[in-house]
Amino acid sequence: MITQALLQARGLAVNLASLHQAQLDTRSPEYHLRGFSEDLVAKIESTYWDYALAQRQIEIYTDFLKLAADQLAETRDRIAVGKTAEFDLFAAAAEVSSRETGLINARSDLDKTRILFLNLLNPYRAHVFQQEIALRDPLMMPQVIWDDVSNHVSVALRMRPDLNETRLDLFARLGSSGYADSFHSSAGRVSGDFYDAMAGIPFAYPLGNQSAHAQYQRATLSCDQAAEVLANMQQLAEMDVRLACLEMKRAGEESVSIAVLVKQREEIVNAEREKFRVGKSTTLLVAQTQRDLLVSQIR
Repeated sequence: MITQALLQARGLAVNLASLHQAQLDTRSPEYHLRGFSEDLVAKIESTYWDYALAQRQIEIYTDFLKLAADQLAETRDRIAVGKTAEFDLFAAAAEVSSRETGLINARSDLDKTRILFLNLLNPYRAHVFQQEIALRDPLMMPQVIWDDVSNHVSVALRMRPDLNETRLDLFARLGSSGYADSFHSSAGRVSGDFYDAMAGIPFAYPLGNQSAHAQYQRATLSCDQAAEVLANMQQLAEMDVRLACLEMKRAGEESVSIAVLVKQREEIVNAEREKFRVGKSTTLLVAQTQRDLLVSQIR
């Protein structure tokens, strides 16, 4: 028996509703996988630079520990010949201890970052967390070409997996009003080798049609809600992109400024050490200028 409703669930779009729904159900996991993959790649890149920074910090603290040790030795020599007061020895020794502490912490940060990095890379090896990491690319400032931020916003609105998943949810709500229910299970009944055919025109009219109106109103409100959610997410996505671009621009400009500051503070350290050698400065002042230089280099 083949039954076709004349008014309910009519039209080609209705017959294809289940197929479209299946397509949406297939694409949703793809967007979810894309979002997971992009997040993983971002974490790997970020941890890569964290590891490179941790290595560079060890180099910086090692150099400054040697500098502090040289200053301590020079202070002892000057005290021995009576050119410096003995209390300067405490300042020099404290500076060495401070640099040793900084170096210990830098090495610990490197080990922690190495473990995090290996966990993200997940190499198929035994004793994975005992592996060492050698970075092949040097630590250098990337050359960034700035273009219109609206281009980045456009890409984000088109490609972000969370937005695409929300769009799929909106389309699914549009297709869930029940207008295709009459055909939802028809395909499952088409089986076997023999068929009987019978033609008829059953007629039914619900009084007041209240159930259909209520179902339509629920579907409309649900779609409106989903559309508002999507609009809000699009606004948040644009905000994320614009804030990220501003932060990248600020960081790039700051790095140039700090590079100049480092050179200036190197000159200050050299001048203060020279003043110390001729007796016009103290170990404490030399240590302070070295500390300022250390902070600038790490930044």
